[in-house]
Amino acid sequence: MYTKYLVKKRAFINCILLLLVIGFFLIPDQDATYVTFYINNISALPNKFWIGNLGAVFSNVIISFLLLFMILGEREKEILQNSCLLEDTSPLKKTFKLLYKILALYFVSLIFLIVLNISLIVKNFHEINFIYYVFPLIYFSLPYLFVLSVFSFSIEYFVSKKLLKYPLFLTVFFIVLFNDKQAFDIIGINELHNYLAHKTNTSAHFAIGYLPKSDKIESVSIENFLFPLFFYKKIMWILIASGTIFLLSKINISRQLSFTLKTPIISDDFFNKDKYEYKNIPISKNITFKNLFLKDVYLFSFSFNRFKLLIIATLWLLMFFISIETHYMLLSFIILFSIEINSQFLCKLFFYDLQYKEKQSPFNSSSIFFSKLLILMLFYVLILVPHIFSIDINSIIYILFVFVILATLQILISNYFKNNVAIDIIMITIFASYLTGNPIINIFPI
Repeated sequence: MYTKYLVKKRAFINCILLLLVIGFFLIPDQDATYVTFYINNISALPNKFWIGNLGAVFSNVIISFLLLFMILGEREKEILQNSCLLEDTSPLKKTFKLLYKILALYFVSLIFLIVLNISLIVKNFHEINFIYYVFPLIYFSLPYLFVLSVFSFSIEYFVSKKLLKYPLFLTVFFIVLFNDKQAFDIIGINELHNYLAHKTNTSAHFAIGYLPKSDKIESVSIENFLFPLFFYKKIMWILIASGTIFLLSKINISRQLSFTLKTPIISDDFFNKDKYEYKNIPISKNITFKNLFLKDVYLFSFSFNRFKLLIIATLWLLMFFISIETHYMLLSFIILFSIEINSQFLCKLFFYDLQYKEKQSPFNSSSIFFSKLLILMLFYVLILVPHIFSIDINSIIYILFVFVILATLQILISNYFKNNVAIDIIMITIFASYLTGNPIINIFPI
């Protein structure tokens, strides 16, 4: 249940979007003009023996910045909602109650790991060997993410000052990042450094970041499987994290807020019943498909705020003045900025467990489906207008057909999973890949 709650948070979808986009640029292929991990002027080619190790370590670094956001503010929220009383009065041992939340956070981190590496695999598909890729994820990432989950939970629930939480987290993280060897190789950067340093016979320090390729960059190729060097240290960290959970169970979580709530003064007149009128509003018997459509249009309008509408309108108008070759980039951005259609329109009832209201409505399932499909297609046709004016009739028919399939899948997948996570991941993966110039599916035949 707690995992489901975390996955439903808006921060989760924002993190998924960010991870998918980052994944397409994180590990450049051999034809790229930049590198992201190097020692002095030496970088390893992203072949099947190296790419899995690099992907696992990069995943550890990137997820570290995101996981705390998934749980930040939860302690205060539980106090304000009084849900902490249910936890405090539960007959379960405190160790199990802590472990329950930590494992939920760990499960979310594993979802982040999978999503990020989906992008990495898609971007470098021709260099991937499944076994060589998955093994480093198990070795490097699974132990680290468990330790990270314990640490993130500790920061949120045992540091009462809200302003200290993220600075404290970042301070500890950067100390460990730049001293991975002294921190018993928890992240794995030191191990990658040892692999590459041994291959190139250099003792220079490693560097992570964007570096354009030039004549100074020397590429080396790893031609054999890289066996784990510090397997025992991973086990040691798992034991340390498990011991930390046991120790935390002996400490009481503070139920005091770090800020003061101002209680509004309510006058006696507020409760005066004579102020209110009650009217019986008759239900119209002449309910048509038009009523359903207008209701869905109203719900659809909540998918956008003013800021997003401004960005979408700007990108849409810009397409009238730029070359057709760049349309797919702007269209991808527009669709990514519209991704909350899934959560705010298609899955809003599921979020509040009110899906039974549709079954109780006077409309049949077909009418409800076609109303949503019609709204989605009107939206897609509208954003495609600048592109449609620039292509031939056969391409127009193809694109409209693809978007009918996309809109249908949005509705069906949302209804099947009863949340927006699956369809969000699919759409973000498809359209984020356009930003790299190597789309997974060629929707726009340019």
